[in-house]
Amino acid sequence: MIKIKYVNRHTQYVSVSFLLWIITFLMEIKGVFLK
Repeated sequence: MIKIKYVNRHTQYVSVSFLLWIITFLMEIKGVFLK
């Protein structure tokens, strides 16, 4: 049970950081197009 909880928390952390990376990437593209 503890292992499953740990894995679930780890996947949540990875998906959150991945979302943040995508947002940053999109912002960079936006900045390039606006210039």
